[in-house]
Amino acid sequence: MRRLFVLCVLVSIALTACSSAKDRSNGEIAETVVPTHDKPTRTPVASVTPHMEASIENEIPDDLSEGIEIQFWHPWSGEAAGAVDGLVANFNETNPWGIMVFTSSKANTDFLVESVVGIKEREELPALIAAPGAFLRAWYEENGGQIDLEAYIKHPQWGLTEEEILSFPLIFWNQDVDVEGRFGVPAERSINVIFYNQTWAQELGFATPPITPDDFLNQACAAARGNAFDDNFENNGTGGWIFNTEPMTVLSWLRVFGGGELPKEEGQNYLFLNDNNEDAFEFLHTIYHIDCAWIGRKSTPYSYFAKRQALFFSGDSRDILIQEQMDEIEGNQDEWTMLPYPSISEKPTILVESLSYGVFPSDAEHQLAAWLFIRWMLSSQNQAVLIRTTGTLPITITALDELVDFRKGHSSWDEALQFIPLAQPEPVLFSWQVVGHILQDASWQLKQFNVYLEGIPDILAQIESTAREVLSE
Repeated sequence: MRRLFVLCVLVSIALTACSSAKDRSNGEIAETVVPTHDKPTRTPVASVTPHMEASIENEIPDDLSEGIEIQFWHPWSGEAAGAVDGLVANFNETNPWGIMVFTSSKANTDFLVESVVGIKEREELPALIAAPGAFLRAWYEENGGQIDLEAYIKHPQWGLTEEEILSFPLIFWNQDVDVEGRFGVPAERSINVIFYNQTWAQELGFATPPITPDDFLNQACAAARGNAFDDNFENNGTGGWIFNTEPMTVLSWLRVFGGGELPKEEGQNYLFLNDNNEDAFEFLHTIYHIDCAWIGRKSTPYSYFAKRQALFFSGDSRDILIQEQMDEIEGNQDEWTMLPYPSISEKPTILVESLSYGVFPSDAEHQLAAWLFIRWMLSSQNQAVLIRTTGTLPITITALDELVDFRKGHSSWDEALQFIPLAQPEPVLFSWQVVGHILQDASWQLKQFNVYLEGIPDILAQIESTAREVLSE
């Protein structure tokens, strides 16, 4: 428990430092022309938690008393939280056991994790949570903090059928399992991708999307040159890729060049100083310093992309619906799609981010009630309700049967489905939440004019030493 608490504190510190760096370098202002998506933030913060022992899991009952009440904590906000509330109301009204679910939106994953870690007594925990998979894994491994759901999944009366289990893509289903057991089941999945303006690229003379980093650089530079030499003075300095140092974006670029290897277990060192990671940082340094990548004043890329001020931007599947809204506002008629990160090999890079359901130990009936609500939320119809609001990916293939009209109306979302078999899991260690922000801060240095290519090995070495120092505290 203490190690998890310390990591949470370090994440909070890292988040504050990185936020300050971002404000200094970008001078960003908030963009409010469209509602922001309900994308849970990735970084937990912390509060003091005394040692708390998990109870022993009870046997699964064959029947359930009527009127069981359970608490459900989640990170969704805005329209997504409203959709969840609607689903919960439907479940409360229709489930045959009289189970009553009471939701508590924590607005984002920061406050959600802080709320859980800050619990002083086991009885104060909710029955059910939807949280980032890395946090659930850490809580489970260090604390025994959730029950193993495998017995519920395989239960002859209350479980999932073999057909239902097989409908989960393996990349999604296997994210919530470790050697000790199953600490969660998928609640939401999104993929990290590059948004790409096909229409503009074709006008620039590119018949196909970029496949290699060199292709990506050439197209970004062509877009930048196009804006620099057109008749519109106001778009000078724009046009390529919007420079992005979010942890998952930087990790994706490291993977593009064959790097980005992370430790398998907590306590092992994070090693970044190698040729592959150096190549990735050189690429990011180069694309910025030859003016083929740029940073805008707005905190989001959507209007820039809609107004041809960016040929590319890094995002995820939760950005699709928002970009479509911005296109309507700006009158953008260009066709765009999403791409995997380019590759120096034949394997594209697409990282999956996760929210998963976990059940905290309590008595047998409350645990079963929580599972029955999860099982209900996993139905195709209920998945579809959330997907129509968030733009996230279906967690089962069967959910597509409920999304026929949605797929027709959102072609880019439909095209993104082809990437599911290519997807790679997000980092599983909770310490990545700390190290990812150290990597983010280091990547910010790449665009400083007093940083040269010769200094990149020193930056990578600094990431390693800083990570060791911070994680050893």
